[in-house]
Amino acid sequence: MILWAMRLSAKLNVFLGVPNLAEEFLPEHLHCLKSFLTKKPMNLLFPVSVTVSTLIAALLVQGALAAEAGAFQATGLTLLAVLLALAILEHWFLVLPLPDAALWSWALRARAVRDAGTVRILAGLLGAGHGTLLRRPLAATDSAIPNMALANAAPAPVCRSVRSHPAPPTHRRHP
Repeated sequence: MILWAMRLSAKLNVFLGVPNLAEEFLPEHLHCLKSFLTKKPMNLLFPVSVTVSTLIAALLVQGALAAEAGAFQATGLTLLAVLLALAILEHWFLVLPLPDAALWSWALRARAVRDAGTVRILAGLLGAGHGTLLRRPLAATDSAIPNMALANAAPAPVCRSVRSHPAPPTHRRHP
């Protein structure tokens, strides 16, 4: 419930306007979503959502530190308080002037468009002397271009002896 409420609060805060939208993290095909994001110094929902969630986090910590709380209850309340504290920190990152794009620039470099390169694809059949169908084209290729060989290996013949009658039993019954 805490994660759902804080996620909804973060979405509403982004929609109503915050200074750090991090729109540079949107992929190319989602740039149209920038029209829904508003850059403002702060909206009226932000102080309410941070204040209410901070009060709830304080109550969770107080309940975890209470003398009558058992080990299980104290651990559960502590985990909920930590999750809520991280969500509050995420809300503050929406407003504080921190260069988060510089922190994640290594991930943005991976999105750069790269040349896929050229690969020559050869297809053939292996097995029972058919390997020469692939060896000749592979020998004639340019070594500067990588090659990929797609081969369909012919299954080896399976020899089975099929009996029409079941084998007689090898042991005898003693009366």
